[in-house]
Amino acid sequence: MITVDLPAPAALEAASAAFTFALVGIGILIVGSAVAAATWARSLNGWALGGVSFVLSQTAQVVTLFLFGPLIAAFTSAPLQEASRAIILSTAARGVRDTRPSTAFGFGHGAIDLLT
Repeated sequence: MITVDLPAPAALEAASAAFTFALVGIGILIVGSAVAAATWARSLNGWALGGVSFVLSQTAQVVTLFLFGPLIAAFTSAPLQEASRAIILSTAARGVRDTRPSTAFGFGHGAIDLLT
């Protein structure tokens, strides 16, 4: 017979409260970055494209990890992230060249990065 020692109810309650606090904080930061980008850059376009560039880079990194292993994935992480930004900025985000839209792009990239 396998016995399982579960944490005390007070510890579970504290962990649940900490997780809820962290989740709400992350949500506030993401919504706050979207509101800041929309207010300052007057568009959510750059913010959304920044998020897309992060998702593209993470997808490429997962594929690299699966195909080539962790050592190669570790050394190709930064080049893949920069390549994803370059692809998005040279195709879909051609209008993101001024200070405000490019800052919104960074907010979007960081907001989605915050989720992972």
